[in-house]
Amino acid sequence: MKISVLNLTFCIISMHAAVYDFTQDYYSGHEPLEVLKFLIIDMPSKLKDNNSLIFNNPLNKSVNTLGDRAHVTEGERVLLAYACAYKRMNPESSFEIFLKDGAANYQVVFDDTQTRGMQKYSLKMVPKRVLITGCAGLLGSALTKALLDKDFHVIGLDNGLCGKKSNLADIQDHPHFQYYSHDITKPFDIEGPLDMILHFASIPSPVMYYKMPLETLDVGLLGTLHTLDLAVQKNARYLFASTSEVYGNPEVNPQPETYFGNVDPMGIRSQYDESKRGAETLIKLYFEKYGIDVRIARIFNTYGPGMRLSDGRVITSFIESLLHDTPLTVHGTGQQTRSFAYVTDTVEGIIKLLESNTLSCAPDIQDRVFNIGNPHEFTINELAEAVVKLGHETLDKKITVTHVPRFDSTDPELRRPDISKAQALLNFKPSVSLADGLNRTLDYFKNSQDYKE
Repeated sequence: MKISVLNLTFCIISMHAAVYDFTQDYYSGHEPLEVLKFLIIDMPSKLKDNNSLIFNNPLNKSVNTLGDRAHVTEGERVLLAYACAYKRMNPESSFEIFLKDGAANYQVVFDDTQTRGMQKYSLKMVPKRVLITGCAGLLGSALTKALLDKDFHVIGLDNGLCGKKSNLADIQDHPHFQYYSHDITKPFDIEGPLDMILHFASIPSPVMYYKMPLETLDVGLLGTLHTLDLAVQKNARYLFASTSEVYGNPEVNPQPETYFGNVDPMGIRSQYDESKRGAETLIKLYFEKYGIDVRIARIFNTYGPGMRLSDGRVITSFIESLLHDTPLTVHGTGQQTRSFAYVTDTVEGIIKLLESNTLSCAPDIQDRVFNIGNPHEFTINELAEAVVKLGHETLDKKITVTHVPRFDSTDPELRRPDISKAQALLNFKPSVSLADGLNRTLDYFKNSQDYKE
């Protein structure tokens, strides 16, 4: 599948222009001499075909001309000089030049009133382009809106299996957003440049991953493979939504990023756990082979407006019971613990991780892994008490709690993130209390179509 988004490509590129980001050729097995010859001999001839070139940080003046990557950087500089000269000599050409670096994207704009001598030019900042898979889910939709507010161009992919198209209703006509219905387990391509890829497509609902085990594993592994290949092709920064489930039923509490986990690969929920653990391994291998800029967010229980009421997670299950005047069902003793992060806090942490330029130079994959969550720990019994209290205070309902045998014996006993790394390096500080977050979530579901149906 090829998805055309040229109308979003850095503002001014004409519809017939072939946008060419030559960095994809750096990773195709060419020898340094071949790369240098390609850039300074073969590429100039392509300018006659009305191409638009995207240069990746060609103005870096600190490079060693005899260093390991000198053939790349010096080749870019020579080609950039040639492209600028070509544009000066052919001002009527539709050919455009764009520069990318860690901070922003720029279009080189020439003064069309001058056609001789040293033509004046300026750099015009243009929006960055980001792909978000799973864009209709709780986190995907919240991230889509947050990045649009930060003046990104967002391309969203979702097949509607777990997400809700209604989550995107208020931005469906946004000029910088395009939505595509696509199954991430199937190959696809995006035309034009991409600065960032956020892979959030998954099947995180217990109700669904118990019923769709193979599909859950496919999304985690095939979806990650396809998006990693795209990141290599586009030289895009890559952020993966992993999960606290990679720690399994932990033997340490709280869980730091260095903890290997205690996971049963044969368990009833292993398809979800291993879909994320396997995806992390794929990311590590691509990082080591291709040197792409990757980040892994291990996300702990997140809740808030945008969830499905019937997704089987504990907070939505309790709120569904509250709204329908049925007892809250606690599986087992209720002494198992969880840490709950409100969606705005989780999104803030993810964006801080996404935009951290210092991580681009981190040499070890472990340096790029961060827990994102709220470190306050609650038993399920305490959560049930909080929901009962909320129902009494806001709806004047008196709901009881009932205990039933545990359906899943591999369900973790403990869950609490150690976020000291994110606090120190990302200045991540979750601020929404459980009581406040539950109140906001209940307000959302009282008026949602999920409840009305």
